[in-house]
Amino acid sequence: MITAKDLLLTIRIIISMIKIKKTISIFTAFITAFSLLFPACVFADEEESYEKDSIYLETRIMKISNEGDIVLGLTEKALEEAGFSIGDEVKVVIKSYDYSEKMPYFTSDSDSEPDECALIMDGKTASLSTAKGCFAEDEDLLYSETGSDGKLVWEDEYGNNGAGVRVKVYLHEKGAYLEQYNMRNPERSNDRDDYSSGKKYANFREITAGTIGREVLFRSSSPINNAIGRSEYAAKRVEKAGIKTVVNLSDSRKEAEKYIHESGNTYYKSLLDKGNVLTLDLNYDFDSDSFKKGMADAVSFMSEHEGPYLIHCTEGKDRTGILSALLEAVMGASIREISDDYLSTYKNFYNYSSDSEEYDYAKDKYLKEIFRAIADADSNSELSGMDYHEAALDYLGDGGATDEKINKLIEKLKGKGENINNVLNFSVDKTATEEAKEAGGELKVKTGDRSVAVYSGAKVRPGKSSVIVNGDYLYNKRDYQISYKDNIHAGIMTAIVKFKKKTDIYDSGVKKMILSYKIEPKKVKEDDVRVRLNKKGTDVKLVRDLERGERIKEKYYSVDMKSRKVTFNGDYSGVVSF
Repeated sequence: MITAKDLLLTIRIIISMIKIKKTISIFTAFITAFSLLFPACVFADEEESYEKDSIYLETRIMKISNEGDIVLGLTEKALEEAGFSIGDEVKVVIKSYDYSEKMPYFTSDSDSEPDECALIMDGKTASLSTAKGCFAEDEDLLYSETGSDGKLVWEDEYGNNGAGVRVKVYLHEKGAYLEQYNMRNPERSNDRDDYSSGKKYANFREITAGTIGREVLFRSSSPINNAIGRSEYAAKRVEKAGIKTVVNLSDSRKEAEKYIHESGNTYYKSLLDKGNVLTLDLNYDFDSDSFKKGMADAVSFMSEHEGPYLIHCTEGKDRTGILSALLEAVMGASIREISDDYLSTYKNFYNYSSDSEEYDYAKDKYLKEIFRAIADADSNSELSGMDYHEAALDYLGDGGATDEKINKLIEKLKGKGENINNVLNFSVDKTATEEAKEAGGELKVKTGDRSVAVYSGAKVRPGKSSVIVNGDYLYNKRDYQISYKDNIHAGIMTAIVKFKKKTDIYDSGVKKMILSYKIEPKKVKEDDVRVRLNKKGTDVKLVRDLERGERIKEKYYSVDMKSRKVTFNGDYSGVVSF
């Protein structure tokens, strides 16, 4: 039976075909669209020698998307009524292009292996898509060029845009890919009582890998889209964390406004109204130029706004996972730290234990896909020895993020007590270069009177992420190696920077720079410390640094019981009364 919905789809197809290809006659468009009303049939195929008497649907190409997916005139209802199910293996035949390939039938590109072609049903109509790729070009069917209006124009070898080309989709084998689909779409409980906390239920957590500071960066499932039933729980934690800036990876502005209206999330709405929410509406193709641009846009946006920051998509898993991994890598996180954060989602959502088959699958498949995308590596590459700090910088740079924006965000993400990226901004003139050449490439820079930090008990690491030499940004591990001496206590510390051969400064003759900086003692006020007397009240038993929560060693202060004053020295300075 033909429904009103079917007729509406037919009209849309007619209009779409006429707009896409003006040379197609209205009659041809009507015939093509009309054929889509009756796409499912069961009979012996006399044209092909394989799978005789198999079930197949005949349809036509509606358009080619900007990502290179071939959009078909097949509805979910038509596929279901013909006997197709998610996880089946199908065979797609496009005779005009001499194309015949087997592939899975899935609901999303995220169900597919990297570079795997699939028939995808994630909207009103099905499409032929390649995970992390461009189906039309990867399969040598159509090619794109940018038109005078800036829009993509697709053409096949005959000079046509593909609209109206006949396609047959055969049901080749039932359930052939069902195991893969189930592993990539594990069942999870939607009962809050099955989770130990609201945070785990909402997949909400703080990111502190590498040199990322505390209470600066958070990730979550969507606090506005209730598709997985967790938005209310995520929203509460977003407000409690005092989030000021949001990167929404999954929704368009229009969609975000719709979800906000439906959820009644006034806190998120206020951030959106203030311009503190970036909506990117990204797909799962981590290797595509559009996705890389989205990641770069996120970094640029965050660099111009204040934290605490929230990154989210719908589930807070894949798209959120790769942006989190990129930021963690930029901030010097280890592979272990990045891996643990990503896999926490599978423990939170699915209650996977670390020794389960499902956990190993997520680690072997999803996590490796994240690392491969960042490192721009193929499926056969060894990933363990790669420099993900450098790879993350390259990935963001390819997307359009500038060194200035990246470094600005590094400053914002670092901990309040961390001095990891400041001070090392210097110029090397010709005189200094000649001095270095005479000293075998070593240049000593006397900056001992320049303060780099105030004593906090933590290691002071200027230049840990990057330095600026003659106006150019250089990155640790990629462009240089850095080490430190005497970088905890008040006094003079030393930073030793060894430049790598590919850098301009190395080529100029400066191979190593030795820089000295001053760590200032901490100025103590009465509210900063607690002075405790012995039981008799005749002497000071201890002095505690309340900010650090630690006892101050006796060598750093002297006591005058007559004036009842403590005078500090060494790592501390100042006088307090008690």
